[in-house]
Amino acid sequence: MLQRVVRIAAFATMQLVVCGAVQARDLSREEALQTLSRAIQATNKLNYDGVFVYRHGDVSETTRIIHFIESGKEYEHLEVLNGSPREVLREGEEVRCYMPESHTIFVEMRGERHTFSSILPASLSSIAEHYAVHEGAPMRVAGFDTQSIVLEPRDDYRYAYQFWVDKASGMLLKAGMSTTRRQGDTPERELESFSFTELKLDVPPDLSRMRVRLQTNEDWQVHHVETRDSARIDDSSWVFRNVPPGFRRTAAMRRQSRLSAPAGLHFIYSDGLAAISVFIEPNAGGKSDKQVANLGAINAYRRVVGGYQILVMGEAPAAAVKRLADGIEWRKKH
Repeated sequence: MLQRVVRIAAFATMQLVVCGAVQARDLSREEALQTLSRAIQATNKLNYDGVFVYRHGDVSETTRIIHFIESGKEYEHLEVLNGSPREVLREGEEVRCYMPESHTIFVEMRGERHTFSSILPASLSSIAEHYAVHEGAPMRVAGFDTQSIVLEPRDDYRYAYQFWVDKASGMLLKAGMSTTRRQGDTPERELESFSFTELKLDVPPDLSRMRVRLQTNEDWQVHHVETRDSARIDDSSWVFRNVPPGFRRTAAMRRQSRLSAPAGLHFIYSDGLAAISVFIEPNAGGKSDKQVANLGAINAYRRVVGGYQILVMGEAPAAAVKRLADGIEWRKKH
């Protein structure tokens, strides 16, 4: 290690002598977006085995992830290593979540956002319109040299993001989400982050590792989360009059927000990075109107319209969540 440090220092000194004190060229916005695009591809397509730490407020979770492609099919296994044991197994588009505290297995088909790579932008087409994109400070993460990309919001309806990408492979190694000074926090406050502490790339595919370690039995409930896409549901009774700029509807479905609840409407609005969910269901239990809740990066806002409860929540500032919720109206059919 010492020899490597000496070689690096000697090389840097030689460069200064020969070329003068030349600073590295900053990435352009287009190059920064290309780096993010490369990270999206690598995180979905590479085979890897690692451990990462996820921090959300005062909560810290350590998770092992195994990810590989076999015969064109994507496999992913996540196991939470501290606290309550939980596991997520993904095979193709089917995701199984094992929750031991409730002895429940949730089974869902997810075609758009994957369990791990969803931390990256789903689309880069309009990112630069709503975020200032530039290069950040490099960092060494889990033994890899990274290039950092910063996304700073241009308004009050989204948070700031930073991604650290392995220079060699393009793999995402670290990410963070924070408030900005425009949102009233001085200095900026980190809301959540994840960072690999161990990572092996190019691991051979091994289907035997796609097995849940939790001991399940006949006492466990298997709950299939049924969804119907926007082409099959009738949402004409609801009008969304005040969607935050840059957000557009990316999904609409019928699903249960809770096991004991009847199926309701679920809409997802996204700007390509931040996502806000809208749940509309009968107002069973007479829950009160206009309740606001915050849990770190997640803001939630509840309204009651007629006999329906509208719950809007997502990893977006309260201004975005409240604006979307207050603009939802019920349109009577004649």
